[in-house]
Amino acid sequence: MLTLLKSTLSIQGGAEKYAKALAQAFVDRFGSITLVTSGTPPIPMPQVKIVTYTPRSRLSYKKVQEYDTFCTSYIQKHPTPYIFSLDRNSHQTHIRASNGVHAAYLEKRKHYDSIWKKLTHRYNPLHAHILKIEKTGFESSETQKIFTNSHMVAQEIIEYYKTPPEKIHVIHNGVEWHALQKAFDATLYPNRETCQLLFIGNGYRRKGLPFLLRALSLIKEAEFHLHIVGKEKDVTWFIKYAHSLGLSNKATFYGQQKDLLPFYQKADMILIPSYYDPFANVTLEALAMGVFAISSTSNGASEILNPHSGIGFSIEDGESNLAEIIHFHMRKRKTPIAAQIIRESVRAFDFSMQLQPLIAL
Repeated sequence: MLTLLKSTLSIQGGAEKYAKALAQAFVDRFGSITLVTSGTPPIPMPQVKIVTYTPRSRLSYKKVQEYDTFCTSYIQKHPTPYIFSLDRNSHQTHIRASNGVHAAYLEKRKHYDSIWKKLTHRYNPLHAHILKIEKTGFESSETQKIFTNSHMVAQEIIEYYKTPPEKIHVIHNGVEWHALQKAFDATLYPNRETCQLLFIGNGYRRKGLPFLLRALSLIKEAEFHLHIVGKEKDVTWFIKYAHSLGLSNKATFYGQQKDLLPFYQKADMILIPSYYDPFANVTLEALAMGVFAISSTSNGASEILNPHSGIGFSIEDGESNLAEIIHFHMRKRKTPIAAQIIRESVRAFDFSMQLQPLIAL
């Protein structure tokens, strides 16, 4: 009845968490589905037929090409009325463009890539293959509907590709709102002079950590501590960079963590200075834990913020602007009342409510 395409399913990751929730919702709707993926999902999913493909090449662009070819071949041999893709694929009836628009992403990378990187973009076969698949998928007549997780991505598709706007439907990401109630109840609200700041992200450059560190180095008249969580290959460089900015005693690097709840519980605010994020799930998770969010408008999730829950800023306005915003909001420490208001602002984003409109469409 339905074939779901998702290249990888790891234990961690917002996209993977959403994919599992969506797969279960499809099972509830159709009884059973087929999942075409690479590797083996870490958590068994009843009533989901798993079709796996093992990449032959270690080259990134080859992996992308091989998976797309494998999916196309499988679809031709095993046709179903609905082919729902959670990745970039050439052939499907429905797409959830959770990865955003690669063409827009490459444009945003110019803000932080080295000159050498910028020069190699047009010659990198990985980018060429992704752009080709992306264009085919978004512009194909067989693609009936495209779901985006932000209005930002919806506009990018219209800007970069010949896609009829009526095909695009914006449905923001979901969060385990009800499941987080117990963790929220255990949230700490200590009286303290030091404002606790939180940064969570894998790949610190795209997530804007250097930009954030430069902004924080401009704040001289406030006590704060930045907790940095996430996977980064060159973490030593970032530690040295923080030191060069005089932030050695004001920033702690934790690396990748399985459990983020303790960090949300202790944070007064989360800082999301992404150069490009279709929808950073940490935004929604932090709000569901009552944490005030300061996010770049290059993060699609900034669309769900309101004056009580957070504020958006443009990276184009520079580090001094971000420093002023953070400094101003440092006065508003987390309190039980404020945290509850923030949490309530995203009640409607619980997975149980977010997935139904997509299933219906």
